Amino acid sequence: MRSVSAVPRVLARSVLAVLLSLAVVVTPLAVPVAAAQDATGLDGVRAAYHDLLDLFYRPLVGSDLLQAGWTALRNDVERRGAPPA
Repeated sequence: MRSVSAVPRVLARSVLAVLLSLAVVVTPLAVPVAAAQDATGLDGVRAAYHDLLDLFYRPLVGSDLLQAGWTALRNDVERRGAPPA
């Protein structure tokens, strides 16, 4: 026979087990929705771009950042020996 103080402990463990089981069942249902929202990957690029503009030690000008990207791309193409477009 169980003591009176053991009953609440067993009940608490049972409730915890049920809640964890529900969490395991519900969590995979939410994952495809999040993945579908960022199917193109542009959200990550957009977030990184805004972080660069907001968090850099001095404010960046968007056109300077874009020009530096194109310059790096052109240098990489020339280094790899690809024909110019």
